[in-house]
Amino acid sequence: MFTLNGSHWVNDNMMLSANTYYRRSDRSTFNGDGSELSVIGNQIGEEDDDTPGVLDEIFIDNAAAFGFADGDFVALNNTSKTKQDSYGFGLQSTFLDNVFGRDNQLIVGASYDRSDVKHSSQSEIAQFTDSRGTSGTGVIVDETIVDGKINTDTFSLFFTNTHALTDRLDLTLGGRYNWIQIDISGTSEGGEQDLNESGNKHVFKRFNPTAGLTYALRDNLTVYGSYSESNRAPTPSELTCSEESSPCSYPNAFLADPPLDDVVARTIETGLRGQNGNLNWNAGVFYTQLKDDLFFFPDVEDDVNDPRLTLGNFDNIDKTARAGLELGVNGQQDKMLWFANYSYVRATFEDSFLYAREVDDEVETFEVKKGDRLPGIPEHNIKIGVDYAFTPKLSLGATASYHSSQYYRGDEANEDKKISGYGLVNLHGRYKLNKHVQFFAKVDNLFDSEYENFGLYGEPDEAPGLDYEDPRFVGAGAPRAGWIGFKVTL
Repeated sequence: MFTLNGSHWVNDNMMLSANTYYRRSDRSTFNGDGSELSVIGNQIGEEDDDTPGVLDEIFIDNAAAFGFADGDFVALNNTSKTKQDSYGFGLQSTFLDNVFGRDNQLIVGASYDRSDVKHSSQSEIAQFTDSRGTSGTGVIVDETIVDGKINTDTFSLFFTNTHALTDRLDLTLGGRYNWIQIDISGTSEGGEQDLNESGNKHVFKRFNPTAGLTYALRDNLTVYGSYSESNRAPTPSELTCSEESSPCSYPNAFLADPPLDDVVARTIETGLRGQNGNLNWNAGVFYTQLKDDLFFFPDVEDDVNDPRLTLGNFDNIDKTARAGLELGVNGQQDKMLWFANYSYVRATFEDSFLYAREVDDEVETFEVKKGDRLPGIPEHNIKIGVDYAFTPKLSLGATASYHSSQYYRGDEANEDKKISGYGLVNLHGRYKLNKHVQFFAKVDNLFDSEYENFGLYGEPDEAPGLDYEDPRFVGAGAPRAGWIGFKVTL
């Protein structure tokens, strides 16, 4: 990744700023999975839903030659390659002047961002090993082959103006216009489906306003309030996984599907900021409502014997909301800097809908009601930290954080137990060689704590050699890790 930033004061009242960047990302994945394929006799294929014991589609005629026996589990080696080039630039002008005899600051700007992605993926029929690894057969399932390109262009125009209405009261008005185009091309299902056949060029346009007031109650105490809007365009994965007749895996391959609505967030925030000597503090409350939020609906029907939570479609739901409280305090005592922050987030569904999940080999329907909590979002988050300057060149510090429990994805109805909360301690240090060069070191998860920061429901009985019944799967948190490096400033 390369970035370049610069600014220049044209005169005492006008400053020009610009930035540009380029980033290249290459990613390859390999994942051995269970599959819905069956070994019947000496053949491997998909079993006919209406005629058990009969293969509807055959991929391998001589299964024994690959080491399979009648009734064996069949694995898939899922592989993908993604190459992404991202680049863009931004221009901004700041004007400082008096308007109607009062201080005024106007900022206007524009930006352009481009992302070019090449994605390919496929699934190879494989056999499970005794250690639950996989051994590939070299046979690729044609309908899993995807060769896609995704080009995303984003143009933005923005402004913000802060005007001193009185010596203590400031008014800020602003807005941002976003024009986003996502162009999906290529083929899927082994070249059988043209990703352009449904007109997969999606355009999202929106103007997002913002307004705010700040009032200085005293020289060291300010109250503020604001309203703002923002929008997020659906990702290519979400756009290409929205047709009910073509369910896809999560995360999914690319298909030619209809568009979704972009997600619009509206936020109201108010609070206080204060200072007392070397002590600074802030307290605020906020409420954010997301209109047309996106949700992944598992593809589960009453007549399906083996529903999978990871197969389904994205669709817009009416609303979700985040309401919360933020408290912060920081200060300095001689050579020591310290801070403490706390946040409470109540993330809820504001829409009622149904979704299904397999429970004890039976399909069960769950109802999400208004007020049910969103999975994956802890309610309570605490972070504290301290830095101590032993010398003008050497400083050491530590941070500690706590994140409370959260619901599993797949338990949107909030009926089961949560993932436990966890805490972490990190260390960091810095040595300034001179004003241009500094060395740094850091250690994350100092005590090598074992914790889980994500969870979802899955199928514990899909792979051979596993005798699990609990459908809850968790993502293990990162173990202890350390870095050393240097930073050069010109």
